[in-house]
Amino acid sequence: MIRYYHLEDGFSPAENYKEGDWIHLEGHEKKELEQMANQFNIPANLLADIYDIDERPRVDSEQGWTLVIIRTPRKRDGLKLHFATVPLFLIFKEKTFISICSYPTEALTDFLAYSKTKKINNITAQELVVHLLMNAAVWFMNYTKTINDETSKAEAQMLHNIRNDDLQKLMHWEKSLVYFEAALRGNQILLDKLQNYLQLDANSGLYTDARTELYQAYEMVLIYHNTLKGTMTTFSSVISNNVNLVMKRMTALSLILMLPTLIASFYGMNLINHSEQSQWAFLIICGISLLLSGCAFWILKHKKWL
Repeated sequence: MIRYYHLEDGFSPAENYKEGDWIHLEGHEKKELEQMANQFNIPANLLADIYDIDERPRVDSEQGWTLVIIRTPRKRDGLKLHFATVPLFLIFKEKTFISICSYPTEALTDFLAYSKTKKINNITAQELVVHLLMNAAVWFMNYTKTINDETSKAEAQMLHNIRNDDLQKLMHWEKSLVYFEAALRGNQILLDKLQNYLQLDANSGLYTDARTELYQAYEMVLIYHNTLKGTMTTFSSVISNNVNLVMKRMTALSLILMLPTLIASFYGMNLINHSEQSQWAFLIICGISLLLSGCAFWILKHKKWL
């Protein structure tokens, strides 16, 4: 789907394209890509990796066109892995600015609303790239907070009952944080490269804000990731400890039950044991069995096996 946004006190949707509009392709179907490439004479080399969902943040240029690839977060409803990252391709030359993304993202929708609120005007392509990097960092933090909240709920539930489903959720959230961490690190390196590549002013407020947001997002993801890893390690230790406790108690109960079984086995043999004629033999055997079992129970209880 091709969308046009006209810059007038923020980016507003437009029906048709005119020079200076922001063109956004969502889903990048082959026909639409070919249409854009032919209309603006975009070099084929810049579009060679457009279908690679794992493309890392980088910057490239050819024939006056500049390609910037950033990683932006994406929420995946209905899937086990709720959060992931996707590449956002930014291609621009003079007054032409084109963005291409495989999937819809809340980060882009939020930036459009933000541009209207702040009434952004007279923005260059270089500044728009930095704005999108900063906006992606903000949404990385928003999704990280959501993951942390969900993790806290799962932890509270797992304190009472540890289920496989809860452990799998923690595993998927940890995987999302790994993707976030890698994407933010790549975006940080990209911003440093863009400073020289696009001749950005390192002392400008926009560049400083973007650098700060990326640093804060990276640190937040790193902290929550380490916390989640510690939580998973703790619950793994708890599960192993619970298994050990169960096995120890079962062993203790087996020892207690083994003594009466052993005595019954001796007296159950078809041999003369001089107690066949005694009317108290059965009670004596039961008493000895109970006595030995009681002693075994006391010893195991004293050693905290039960």
